[in-house]
Parts: sequence; C-alpha cells; structure tokens
Amino acid sequence: MSENIASFADFNSDVQIAAHQTGLVRIVLEGETDRILFCRYWFSHRQDVFEFVDAASVSGAAGCTGVLNGVTTSRAQGIPAFGIVDRDTHFRQKNWEQLFALDTASFNPDPIGTFIYIASRWEVEAYLLEADQRLSDWVSAQHRKPPGPENLCQRAVEIVLQACDSLLSAAAYFAGKHEQGEAVNAGAFCDLNDAQIEKICNTHLAACSENAKSVAAKVANLIAEVRAQLPSNDVDRLAFLLRYIDTKRLFKRLVHKLEVQENIWFLATIMMRERRPPHELDTFLSRVEAHFVS
Repeated sequence: MSENIASFADFNSDVQIAAHQTGLVRIVLEGETDRILFCRYWFSHRQDVFEFVDAASVSGAAGCTGVLNGVTTSRAQGIPAFGIVDRDTHFRQKNWEQLFALDTASFNPDPIGTFIYIASRWEVEAYLLEADQRLSDWVSAQHRKPPGPENLCQRAVEIVLQACDSLLSAAAYFAGKHEQGEAVNAGAFCDLNDAQIEKICNTHLAACSENAKSVAAKVANLIAEVRAQLPSNDVDRLAFLLRYIDTKRLFKRLVHKLEVQENIWFLATIMMRERRPPHELDTFLSRVEAHFVS
C-alpha cells in the first residue's frame, strides 16, 4: 500500500474513516453549540466543501486544546483540517496583551500555515449580536411576557451597549480573579448597577494578592486603550466591544436587562433567514476553500 494512502487501522473511529472517505475539509470547533451554529444556521450551504465537527467528537476534549488536538489528529490521518477557536483562549492563557489587542490582524498572521484561526470576538456566540433590528425583534418575540414592551424594543441596542460597557469596567476584576485561580460565575453582576459593580471590584482588588493587583492594573491600562478607540456609531461600537466582553456574561446580563428568555437560537434563526452568516468567519472559510482549490 502506498504510504500516502491511509489504512483503516490508522483510524480510531468510524467517524474518522467516514471523514477520510468524503474528502471534505474538516473544520474543528470548540463545542457542540458552535457546531450547530456553523452546520445548521450559518454555513449549511457550504457543507459540500466543509465538515463541521466539535472538538470532543474527534479528540475527546472540548475547548481550544481540544480543537488543536482534533486538527492534529485529523491531519495525521490524512484528513484536511483547520480549527477555529474563540478569542477567550487568550483569557484562559492569561495572555492579556493579545486578549485586549486593538489590532486583531495580529491574531492570525498565517492561519492557513498554522491550521488554526482565532476569532476576533470573545466567543462564537458573540457573532449573533449586531446593532440592528434583530435585537428589537429578539426583545419583542422572546420577552418573558411577549410581546416585549415597545419602549424596551426601541432601546434594545442602547441597553446592549450599556451592558457591554458595564462588563468592560469589570474586566480588571475578572482578570485579577483568574490570576488567583478563582472562577467567577457567568451570572455575577447581572442584576447590579454600575456603582454596585464598581464597589465590589474595588473591594476585592484592594484585598487580593500582589500578583492579582499587578494583573488588574495591567488590564485596566489595556481597557483604557480600548475605550480610547471606541467607534462613535452604534453598529461599529458594538462589533468592537464584542471583542473584549465575555459573551456568556453578556447574555446573562441581557436576560436580566432586556427581560428576555435565554434563547440564542432565535437570533441564529434570524441570521439564517436573512442569509447573513458572520462575515469574518465566512471570509476565513473562503480562504481555506481557495487554498484547496489552488
């Protein structure tokens, strides 16, 4: 047998054998929610070229480490594969300069060569949010007592931007906690106003370790640079902020502030019906496809 042709003995599952036989380019994603968004809502029309899988189905582990392992395993078995990881991989690795970098081009100097693409937004779910009519529709249809109040629908974009700003103000606190190995529940602060959040953050940071204080101070400086570059119009401002805001925390806060059900699939359905997949991710997939065509 030629050394370029894989034997079935080289594969560790029927899934791997099937993938090799289809000849599709595999895109390894961090989790099952990501896979559903890509496969069903955003890029169903591209499944003649791509096979979208969650990392755990290939490597046994989810998250950014699972993506890397999944890509490595797939390519070793002759399956062309690339991975997409969330920007928050830099949070987990405590890489603060990259996490809050203003130039997102620095994330992916050569994604085709490294086989891994780092998304510019904190998590893939952040691409569901845009400063447009979909937020008003979300509040109207997904309000706890539908239809949502007209005033709340009209202020949806404003409230989302305010929620982003509140969480951005707490970024140094979250970084300090992470430096000390302390997890903060995703729902923390969701029902607090800015003054209450500031008080909690200041009290904690005053009592934390010197290492945590140093990290918090560094992140506070980086956030100041981010704020100095905030775009003026709502559409660009929200897109910019979603790079630096923990998406899970944001959705928890929006569930409280907008009084909506915690249902991201309504937003995904709007995007699917309007045939508006995330431009950034679509562009990356086009680059990958062109690489294999050329």
